[in-house]
Amino acid sequence: MATEEQDHLFLILASQLRDAAWMGLGKAEHPVTGKTERNLDLARFQIDMLGMLSDKTSGRLNKTESQFLEQSLTQLRLAYVEEMNRSSKEKGDDAAVDGTVSAEGAGGQGGEETSPSEDKPEG
Repeated sequence: MATEEQDHLFLILASQLRDAAWMGLGKAEHPVTGKTERNLDLARFQIDMLGMLSDKTSGRLNKTESQFLEQSLTQLRLAYVEEMNRSSKEKGDDAAVDGTVSAEGAGGQGGEETSPSEDKPEG
């Protein structure tokens, strides 16, 4: 397969994950139903998948691909934290997300902070 075609397919895959995360965050309409629904578990999963893709391809991407992943992950992670805070406030919780998920948290290299995939119950 030609490198140019692979580059194009990679961006399509990354775009699909990004778009699914935006839908889960309630920031984009579902293409079939036309409805906007928030599903933070779905959003977290998609962000984690995109982060894994970024980690596994690190150092092997061209500039366009690297920038796309970096910008997408930054925007999605910030939006995820905002939605978690909003969700906590809607439920009447006093303790909103206070940085346990960093801007690099969901699926990234967030240091010692907890990423969304780490706080999922196992089973």
